Amino acid sequence: MDIYVIAYFPTVASDAIFNVTPDLAFQNISLEEFSLAASAGVPPAGMAPWMASVTAPVNSTLYADIPVSAVPPETMRFLSL
Repeated sequence: MDIYVIAYFPTVASDAIFNVTPDLAFQNISLEEFSLAASAGVPPAGMAPWMASVTAPVNSTLYADIPVSAVPPETMRFLSL
């Protein structure tokens, strides 16, 4: 299974989602492109999974060195495909 970590921050960019790549960078994808692909049950072309071909349980922490105060104060949504 491929695992995608996706963040949506409407006050930062209401027309985009941010996909976390294997090197923990953010891949900006338009919300329209993501919505069209997700409605078909597939990730958008070029969207990199955070982890690919996972066959075992995952216990991982992302961005352990970022203080909570650095996260924008808003409602966050987590999505999965």
